[in-house]
This record gives sequence, structure tokens and C-alpha cells, in this order.
Amino acid sequence: MARQNAQVVALQASTTNKLIEAQDMLCEATYVAEFLSGALSNRAELESRLELSAPEAYGFIYTLQNLIKQIEKASALLDEHDAEQQKAGGS
Repeated sequence: MARQNAQVVALQASTTNKLIEAQDMLCEATYVAEFLSGALSNRAELESRLELSAPEAYGFIYTLQNLIKQIEKASALLDEHDAEQQKAGGS
């Protein structure tokens, strides 16, 4: 019985950690996206158009690629959490 309780606690800690990690990643991605949106719209308003130099464009692309990876990783963590919940519920 004690071993079964330890497994339940370990499962809860594991899934809770995954949810917290996914939440942190999504919050960080949101802040980066909000910053980019604000910076680009402010620049467009000041200049009546939006142009990026080559280094700025590469930086923008790199940042977007990192956001995509971060969102995909958070989504994978949520999928793992769902799979663990279904497995725990089906046992």
C-alpha cells in the first residue's frame, strides 16, 4: 500500500512539474511575442512603414524560430501530461 501511495505522489509531482514547465514556456513566449508586436508597431507608426535591415530581419526570424520551438516543446509537455493522466486513469 505504501509503495502504491509513493507511485501516486511521484506521478502527481511529475505531471505537476510538466504543467508548470509548459506554463512557464508559454508565458515567456507570450511576453516575447508582445514585445515584438509592440516594438514593430511602434516603429511602423513612427516611420509610417516598416523596414528591417538584414541583421534585424535575421534576428526577427531567429526569434520567431525560437518561439515556435518553445511553443512546440510546451505542447509536447502538455501531451505527455495528458498521456500520463489517461494512463493513470485507465490503470
